[in-house]
Amino acid sequence: MNQNLITWFFYGHPLQIAKDARVVVLFFVRLYSLDYLPRHLFDAWHKDTQGYGRGFDLEKFLSIWGWNLASRLIGAIVRSVVLITGFLSVCATVLVAILFILLWYSFPVLLAWMTARSLS
Repeated sequence: MNQNLITWFFYGHPLQIAKDARVVVLFFVRLYSLDYLPRHLFDAWHKDTQGYGRGFDLEKFLSIWGWNLASRLIGAIVRSVVLITGFLSVCATVLVAILFILLWYSFPVLLAWMTARSLS
């Protein structure tokens, strides 16, 4: 039984913490589409573009070109904000998991220190 407790404390539960953190990281990757958005960063916002039509009219061409460019810039800005938010969420999850594992390993030392201090 004592060997099982030591194995669980030093290997089993920290591994479970890491697995749980991995699940949360994958959730954030899917929630914020961190695998999709970088490839489509400069796509038009909601595919809101206009065609140029037939013939060439400089005023119409520049107007449509400006609208299409603005739509792509709006899409890039919104997607960049989402990417940054998702990246920060993933980083925070990893940092919290590392902190929790470090606290998990430091608990016996803290418990021994508090016991020794209360006895003296």
